[in-house]
Amino acid sequence: MINPSQLNLSSLPSVPLCDRKQLPATSGIYFALSGGTVQYIGRSVNIRQRWADHHQTGELEKAGNVRIAYLAVSDPALLPAIETALIEFFNPPLNQCSWGGGYQGHLGVRRGALVNKIKEFVDGLGISVYEFRKRTGIAQRTAYDLYNTPFQIPSSSVLTKICDTFRIPPGEILDWVPPEERPSKSQTKKRATKGKTPDD
Repeated sequence: MINPSQLNLSSLPSVPLCDRKQLPATSGIYFALSGGTVQYIGRSVNIRQRWADHHQTGELEKAGNVRIAYLAVSDPALLPAIETALIEFFNPPLNQCSWGGGYQGHLGVRRGALVNKIKEFVDGLGISVYEFRKRTGIAQRTAYDLYNTPFQIPSSSVLTKICDTFRIPPGEILDWVPPEERPSKSQTKKRATKGKTPDD
């Protein structure tokens, strides 16, 4: 397991944000760095593919002079634990979101304000969607909708099942989206109608 306090980010390989297509198609942890500050930390089984259309790109472009550093991790099953430890240590501003109680329905937030990271999480564990559904006990349609549709937000009961099964905080599978990057109400309404799932 990696000790975050001993990790020298400046020694990691990196590319400018504008050259993110040059990132390797490898499993690992990535760091968005700006002026010596860690702005964001994430994980993926394919870092290059993850950054082909990353939802934080617009926010990072505003920061200016951003580089994407990466740490290769050969075992994808270790990614969730490593990512959590690094986020807790570096406390990147773009990873932060309030997870207060009192959620109702789809967490009581405007559609589009959050995206789910179920695909990243499941792929990072190296398991199938079927295995994910079997472990958590959620409905088959719900599992596949969450995996295939980032803006499909789990209900409070589904979120609880996932977090309890894998013993993770909600921030492991949910991420905040800046207002200017959110889809319009008509777009989210269309997605919601198409991908509506039972509250299981």
